[in-house]
Amino acid sequence: MKKKILMIVYNHINSDGRVIRAAETLSKGFEVDVLCIRFSQKYKSNSFNIIEVNSRFKGFTSILKFWLEVLFFIIKNRDKYEIIYLHDYYLPILIYIKYLLPKRMKFVYDAHELIVDQLKSKRDKIFAYLEKLSIHKFDALIAANDERAKIMQKYYALIDTPVSIKNISKIDFKFTKTKLFNNKINLIYQGYVDYSRGIKYFLDMMLFLDNRFSLTIIGNGPDLCNVKKFIENHSLESKINCVGKVSLNELYILLQDGDVGIVTYSHDGLNNIYCSPNKIYEYAQSGLIILSTNQPSIKSILENYPIGITLDENVFKDPKKLAKSIESMLIKIDCYKKNLVKFNENFNYQNESIKLEKLIYGLV
Repeated sequence: MKKKILMIVYNHINSDGRVIRAAETLSKGFEVDVLCIRFSQKYKSNSFNIIEVNSRFKGFTSILKFWLEVLFFIIKNRDKYEIIYLHDYYLPILIYIKYLLPKRMKFVYDAHELIVDQLKSKRDKIFAYLEKLSIHKFDALIAANDERAKIMQKYYALIDTPVSIKNISKIDFKFTKTKLFNNKINLIYQGYVDYSRGIKYFLDMMLFLDNRFSLTIIGNGPDLCNVKKFIENHSLESKINCVGKVSLNELYILLQDGDVGIVTYSHDGLNNIYCSPNKIYEYAQSGLIILSTNQPSIKSILENYPIGITLDENVFKDPKKLAKSIESMLIKIDCYKKNLVKFNENFNYQNESIKLEKLIYGLV
């Protein structure tokens, strides 16, 4: 009989590729249960079990309720699991339940984000403090890239560096191209629709690109209504399409429609500077070349594997310069696409899954 792992995430699993990949990887040697927030679209998996919790509240009340649900669930099922695997910064404080559980149980924390310097709001300060309070009590720690792992070790004075498991996607099936904009060069933005993420620069840019180009925006966020108003006010319905939030499978279908994948982050805070975007790998595996802001980790990738370009912040903020940069990319698009083959060979999830399996199997 397989030993059991309980994974916990304060999120809908449908769109959380990092959790799905980890659960699928570990299900080869363990029976994996994933406890998560209930979503209207049920996620179906043949490799792990899903346990959903209602979230009828907003803000911190919702988090507190989720913590209580998790604590009661773990205590009730204390004899079932060998490993409790906590995802993201909402949950490390739950480590303190270990003192009520059998000593054989091991705890893992996967830090999806780097929050050591996120101290702007009261909320940020609370979660940064809770992570600092809890992190030394885990049996294993995971970070999303090498740079973040080193920063966490130094900041928290950890004896061992967290294991780096990169956000590399696993798109292992092919789709039929379904062009939303026939014969156009389709730029794709996926993620949180918030002007602070830089999406407004690309809306303005579309005013300076001719009708050969289209922009597809995939995701939800506080500025989605503003984006739709911008499209309407400038009569850009034939050039810009808003899809909204979609499941991972739906995302991968939509990416088959793209030519250029947009990756944009601010330079505010270590989490953004040393970002670990799975978008790059999702784009690359779907055959898209990359246009990105110039964070060190992204710039290093694109210098070693020329599959696109990074631009300085002053170029992103100038819609005319941004439009010219897009047009210039087309000159080398075939070269970029050829380089995708080597990039995808060297950056594949199998390498990350081996590291994860080695870490978790070493705990039992």
